[in-house]
Order: sequence, then C-alpha cells, then structure tokens
Amino acid sequence: MSKRKLDRENLVAGVTAIALGLLVAFLGNKILNILLTLFGVYVLLFGIVRTYNKNYKIGIPAIVCGTFIVVCSWLVLDIVLLAIGILLVAKGVQDLVVSVKHKDTTNVVSACVTLLCGVTFVVSKWALVDAMFFVFGAMLVAKGVLLLIKTK
Repeated sequence: MSKRKLDRENLVAGVTAIALGLLVAFLGNKILNILLTLFGVYVLLFGIVRTYNKNYKIGIPAIVCGTFIVVCSWLVLDIVLLAIGILLVAKGVQDLVVSVKHKDTTNVVSACVTLLCGVTFVVSKWALVDAMFFVFGAMLVAKGVLLLIKTK
C-alpha cells in the first residue's frame, strides 16, 4: 500500500518538475517578470489588508514596497545584474593578476572563466540569465523524467 502511495507522489512530482522545467527553460527571464510582479502584487495586497485592519506600521510600508516592486523591479534587477557583472570582472582581473604574479597556471583558467562571466554579465546580462534558466529548466526536466522512471 505504501509503495503505491510513493509511486503516486513520484508521478505528481515528476510531472510537476517536467512542466516547471519546460516553463523555466523556454520562458527564461520572463519567469522573473511574472514572479516579481506576482510577489509585488502579494506585498501590495498584504499592505492594503493590514492598513484596512488599522495596522498602519506594517500596512503602509508594505503598500510602498509592493508598489515599488511592481513598478521598479526590473530597474533594480538590471542594476543588480550589472553590479554582479562588474564585481565578477574585478574578481577575475584580481585572480588573473595574482595567478600570473605567482606563476600559478592552474588558477589562470579559473580567473579567465570568472572574467568571462563578468564581461558577459556586463555586455549581455539577459542572454546569460536566459542560458542559466535554460540549464536549470533542463535539469528540472531530467529530474522529472527520473522520478517518472522511478515510479514504474
């Protein structure tokens, strides 16, 4: 009896992982837009309900934050991704200088990869984010398939 229940759980988890993986892989950064907007609406509604219940200390800041998330989240996300790219470039350059200075050829490759990721974030951050979402989606699909195979 418990084996059958476990099989159903694997079936549901597998199908869910495959569906979510396909959405993430093919929608890419649009998933971020959907999630940020939904989160912003949630915070906004939370604030409205708190304010309606006369809890102004939580309600008003929540309304402000929810509105900010809905209206400005892409600008903030863009700035954060650019900052990550700049930090990765700086870290890659620093690691490269240290590796060359100490004649440590094993760390040169790691420094170059860090530098390349940073440059890619600065130049084309959304392409890199889409690629990461595609890989993450493919991993979810693979996990779902494995769960379905385990079900049989």
